[in-house]
Parts: sequence; structure tokens; C-alpha cells
Amino acid sequence: MRDNGRAGQTGPFFIRNPPLLDRLHIEVTNICNFKCDFCPDAVMERQRGHMDFALLERLLGEVAGASLARVTAFHLMGEPLLYPRIFDAIALAVRLGIKLHLTTNGSTFALKPDHVSRLVASGVTKVTISVQTPDPGTYAIRKAPARLTSDAYFAGILAFVRAYLNHPGSPTRVHLKFLDTTPHPFLVPQKRLRVLDGRQQLHETL
Repeated sequence: MRDNGRAGQTGPFFIRNPPLLDRLHIEVTNICNFKCDFCPDAVMERQRGHMDFALLERLLGEVAGASLARVTAFHLMGEPLLYPRIFDAIALAVRLGIKLHLTTNGSTFALKPDHVSRLVASGVTKVTISVQTPDPGTYAIRKAPARLTSDAYFAGILAFVRAYLNHPGSPTRVHLKFLDTTPHPFLVPQKRLRVLDGRQQLHETL
């Protein structure tokens, strides 16, 4: 219970000046179609599933109504573009004025090509694509669905980036993320992965 400074008006649902979080993560799904060696997904024991849309509507409404977070992100263990109503969810967040970030592995750009145009036109504030493995050899550690070849995967991401660049009025920022295995004591300590050894090799690979 929080004291809001007004006599007789205290309680968990009456907050005069709610705290402003820098970033709020909402896990719309914990289902992922990749089983990356560098991700703890394999040891997750929670039940797999998608968030009920009515619950998500309530959450987004409360986030917007209380100006709760500077940024709200659809990101955690699952792949948000596998959420059945992901574009309804994005549209709702945009309509509510929420600064929404979405992190994706980029797989559905090849598996569901309509996702390219729909995401470009969605108005989401930021899309981060976790490319992580920039070539066919390292792509193997993603353990992607068998039907998603490395060529198709990279082609899908390029299709999205091209569509985005051809949409100059888009309010979206697009970031590509790559795995850098420069020695670090907290990076997958049980395995040695070699993907990219620093900025220079990333530049050369791209």
C-alpha cells in the first residue's frame, strides 16, 4: 500500500504520482522457434503459451493510463512475432501512445512473408532483429526449424530491411544485433562459441 498524501485515499490502486520506469518488458509469448545454444530457453521449466489478449489489453491500458514506463518492450524468452495477435497488440500500443520496442529473431520474415509489410507499416517505435549469427556456419547454433535454411533466413531479414528503407515516412528505428564472443566471463560459460571476435571482424563480415 502506498500513501499518496491525501487523507483517506490510500491503497494499491490509488497512486498520485506513479513511478516512471525506464523500461518495462512484456512477454506476450514464451514460445520460440529457435533453440539457440546461447539462450537459456532449453532449461526453462515454465509452461509454454501465449498471453491472453484480454490481459494484454488491460496491461497496455494501465501502462498508458499511468504513464508507467518510458519504453515498453515485447521481449523476453519467446519470439513475439509468433504471438497470434501480435499486430493487434502493436496497433493497440501505438493507439495508446506507448513507445513500443519489439525484439525478434527475424525468422517470420521468411516463414510468413506478409510480416515484412505489416511490421513496416505498424508504427512500432523500434524493431531490434537479433541476427546474432551472420553466416551459414554460425547459423547452425541457432537450431532453427529445419524448413528455415540460412539462405531463406538472411533473405527474409534483407527483405524487411529493404522494405523499411523504402518506407521513408516510417517512425520505426531498426537495429540489427550480432553476437560478439570476445572473451567474457559471463558469456555462455559452459561452451566456447566463436561467432565474431570484435567490431573489426563484424565490419569485415558485413
